[in-house]
Amino acid sequence: MKVSRRAFAAGVAAVAVTALAPAVATAAPAAPIELAPRAGDTYTGVEAMNDRGTVVGESYPRDVRILYHPMKWSASGSATALPTLGGQLGHAVAVNQSDVVVGVADDAAGVSRAVRWAADGSVTQLTASGESSSASAIADTGRIVGSYYDGTALHPLVWERDGTARELPGLPGGGSTSVNEITLDGRFAAGLADDADGRAHLVRWDLSSGGITNLTAAVAYGTITGISRDGAITGSVTETVGGNTVFKRWDLSGHVVTLGGTEAPSFGEALGVGENGVVVGLVDPDFGGSYATRWDSAGHPTSLPSDTRNAKARAINRIGTIVGQAESVGAKWSPNGSRSRLEPLPGHTSADALLVNSRGVAAGMSYGDVWRGVIWK
Repeated sequence: MKVSRRAFAAGVAAVAVTALAPAVATAAPAAPIELAPRAGDTYTGVEAMNDRGTVVGESYPRDVRILYHPMKWSASGSATALPTLGGQLGHAVAVNQSDVVVGVADDAAGVSRAVRWAADGSVTQLTASGESSSASAIADTGRIVGSYYDGTALHPLVWERDGTARELPGLPGGGSTSVNEITLDGRFAAGLADDADGRAHLVRWDLSSGGITNLTAAVAYGTITGISRDGAITGSVTETVGGNTVFKRWDLSGHVVTLGGTEAPSFGEALGVGENGVVVGLVDPDFGGSYATRWDSAGHPTSLPSDTRNAKARAINRIGTIVGQAESVGAKWSPNGSRSRLEPLPGHTSADALLVNSRGVAAGMSYGDVWRGVIWK
């Protein structure tokens, strides 16, 4: 899915950055398990993974039209092509702990529709108005969030486990509104909503009451990185005056934390959201290459061990294991800071770890003449 670049030299960075000692031992490399495409296709990509190690994503051929087809892979790499609604295209974008998958699939007329795939792979179209629709996330309770398009604007939706749908509110006088994330318990959702002036704001919905909260009312634009189990949201804001972009975390209590190293003149980006206010991403204080970075609950950044610049941390699990990329290969950092190389497939030149579950299983991409999704255990 979905950047901070500046050197940590004294007197250069605008914020003090703690660095984990580079001398921390590097663990043995982990070999990848290939996530194969469906018959006739060439490429695969990964979108989400649950704690069972089930991965969902897409398969597509070597074709300029980028004909995506929804896929599911088991923890051992066994591939299942998920059905569409009679059309050619589809995306599987999220999976919960019960192996229920959501996303979008074309119907026989080629119209994109929000869908849910049961654990056995059977597909159900989710009820929605408008010209098209999509599902973006699913809670462990089975509650799903997504959007429909009415020909002019996007509208946010929530589907209950029984398939009943209700529309969520947008901002007063606003336009397009999309819901992108949901907490695992299904209590809160997060997304983007245009105000009356067309500026996109980061918002949170309480799905029990249906109420919406504008988290970035005082700034020009907002974007979302993710939402944690406890409803804390991380994203960026672009200031109305000056146009500077900075990443922040908004707690349910209303407390806002700025992630150090993402403010001008540094360059930074939050890429993954963890527990207890922890966020991961990258920081580049001098535009000489990025450091993989972990922010604590107070927003203080710590650089993760890497032998070179141009590293990034993309995801963190509940016990603090972090994955990302360093030295053009996948990287896994244990909670104590030791780093493991996550190798590309044989014959490939680079890899990038995008996801990690609570058991420390990572998933990501391996790149060569073709690219494939992979799992590292």
